[in-house]
Amino acid sequence: MEFKIAVCDDCEKELEQEIKTIKNVLDRTGFKGKITSFSEPEKLIKCGEEYNVVFLDIDMGYPGGLQTAEILKSRNKNCYVFFVTNYETFLDEAFNKHAFRYWIKPMDENKLTYAFEFIKHEFEKSKIRLNLKTASGALEICPDKIIYFYVMNRILRIVTDNGELAVKNTYREVKDTLRGSMDFFEISRGCCVNFKYVRGNTKKELYCSGSGKQYRLDISRRNYSNFNRSFTKWLGGAV
Repeated sequence: MEFKIAVCDDCEKELEQEIKTIKNVLDRTGFKGKITSFSEPEKLIKCGEEYNVVFLDIDMGYPGGLQTAEILKSRNKNCYVFFVTNYETFLDEAFNKHAFRYWIKPMDENKLTYAFEFIKHEFEKSKIRLNLKTASGALEICPDKIIYFYVMNRILRIVTDNGELAVKNTYREVKDTLRGSMDFFEISRGCCVNFKYVRGNTKKELYCSGSGKQYRLDISRRNYSNFNRSFTKWLGGAV
């Protein structure tokens, strides 16, 4: 795949540095990418191009980075938005705007390398389908739609962004199918969660949300440390 990248920052010096960092990572990793730079968010919005990767400063002229991200995501929900800023205060609002990463300047090449690897994986993963057996027949779903899945009374239940399903597949069968995914983690025996829907956690509980619903799940003590390490890696050191 080829990354179609837009970089928007109203500080010329920082814009040049971000482009240099992105080019260095593309050259070092062999990933293909075309970079277009913008010094004004309005020009990015009006250019009419659809980018699959966008780097935005937050504190820019009207419209700011947060509003720009919202507009771009409404046009292309598969766009990966990186906020690269000098301010930590916008973190919560940025993730409400579906930020993929939130980084404090300067941009880090190692984090960017992992992020590009992750995006490549996401594009490949979008082609995967999970074949489920339900009481009403066969069903094919995208793993990205799964919030978490768990076993209750020896029945596998899969919670998706469109509701909950009881399926005839075994827990191990589904877990093995998703083994190559970077998104899923077993937080306790018989329960796997999709990092994409995680919103926070304590040492004992995990909080997820999807399609306007909130979920609270138990994390086993022995899996807590591994969960934190895996989730931080999945985030690419974003927070």
